[in-house]
Amino acid sequence: MSAPERKRHRNLALLTFFHSLIFFIFLQGSVALGASALVDVSVQGDGAVVVTVSGSFESCTRCDSNGENCTTTNSGNVSLYLGQPWVSGTRPACEARGNGSASCSGTWDRGKLHGKHGFYGYASDCTGTDEDIYVLTLDNTPTVAITSPADGAILSAPFDIIGTATFKSTLEPVKGTINLYIDDAYWWNLRASKSCRSEVCSLSHQEIKNCWTSPMEGPIPSS
Repeated sequence: MSAPERKRHRNLALLTFFHSLIFFIFLQGSVALGASALVDVSVQGDGAVVVTVSGSFESCTRCDSNGENCTTTNSGNVSLYLGQPWVSGTRPACEARGNGSASCSGTWDRGKLHGKHGFYGYASDCTGTDEDIYVLTLDNTPTVAITSPADGAILSAPFDIIGTATFKSTLEPVKGTINLYIDDAYWWNLRASKSCRSEVCSLSHQEIKNCWTSPMEGPIPSS
């Protein structure tokens, strides 16, 4: 074979290769991407934590063994879990099914979600299953301030102890509890306790116990 003929054969082979490559890429690009899951979390002002899983589904065409009687479907389902379902063994918080897409939501109480928690969402269709994980971290630690007496004040009996606590929102009717101790936080030093039904809650020893206080002499009745 002459040099020009070898060059023509080489160019034809390269052209055939590139045509095959382009055809292969085209085929790969037309393959269904599969189900897609997305988890979204909304922490609301009333203490509700609303978690939604949304799924989108691909279309699949199935035929019989002869390549006939073909049907096309784009149905799928979504499900949502708090924690890994294969570890916790919990039932799904919600499930939904749809054509092309579907979504469902679950609601949790922020007051019960202190710390880090993972929400697992799944979408499944004829191509397989997709997973999305949303890790939510909440700090429900309340804040407390003693407004009277002032820090370092020199006191003489009787006197009142006044403070304010601020709790994070919760769906529970009782938002938190204030315990008032004098000296160390041991049960025998507990002077007053109050259950709070509002997120901002005030404390007054005199109002709760109907008496003033004196660390050395004990409670002094109010006049």
